[in-house]
Amino acid sequence: MKIAHKKSLYSLLGSGFMVIGLAILASVAAYLIYTRYTQAQLRSLEKKEPTAAVVVLPESTPTPLPTPTMVPHPPSPANRIVIPSIEVDAPVVELGTVIQDGELVWDTPKHAVGHLKGTAYPGEVGNIAMAGHINSPFKGEGNVFKRLPEINLGDTVTLYTAFGLYLYQVKETKVVLPEDTWVLDPTPEPTLTLITCVPDWVWSHRLIVTARLIEHFPAGT
Repeated sequence: MKIAHKKSLYSLLGSGFMVIGLAILASVAAYLIYTRYTQAQLRSLEKKEPTAAVVVLPESTPTPLPTPTMVPHPPSPANRIVIPSIEVDAPVVELGTVIQDGELVWDTPKHAVGHLKGTAYPGEVGNIAMAGHINSPFKGEGNVFKRLPEINLGDTVTLYTAFGLYLYQVKETKVVLPEDTWVLDPTPEPTLTLITCVPDWVWSHRLIVTARLIEHFPAGT
């Protein structure tokens, strides 16, 4: 009886070690798949040579580009953003900061593009920073920037304000880490910075799209 009991115990232990071993192998396989997926997605965000852009402007006479002293009216926040090439037409809301898990972080926009308070307004010399979700499966806050990874150099972005339209053209895209907050730094010329988390479902990095002001169309023109 003792011998049979020991064999049963050894068999049970053997089965347990086999299960643990299979679990470890599955974890390693999942990690490798996750890593390869992430790397492939990040590589896909690297842009090739600039594409020819077709710029469709409103039928009106544009004003000259703002000078370094800046816009001839009080700064006004954007209330709408349109990116025709990736079918974005969304409201813009102001984003402040909140305490989350004991840390001060930016709030997240709900079914909109968020303008980070403290960054520039349309037309001003400086850096307008705007963020939007690529996906929001847990909070249900929308996916306004779902197609932002598809944007190309030369594409246009229009910001609507109370004082008219501001047309920007994409000059650069890059992928950075979340701690690379230098992308929010002020710039010496009117700049628009669009931000979303990549890759989708991983969200380990940030896609940064940089655009420069090319035209301003006053309201009522």
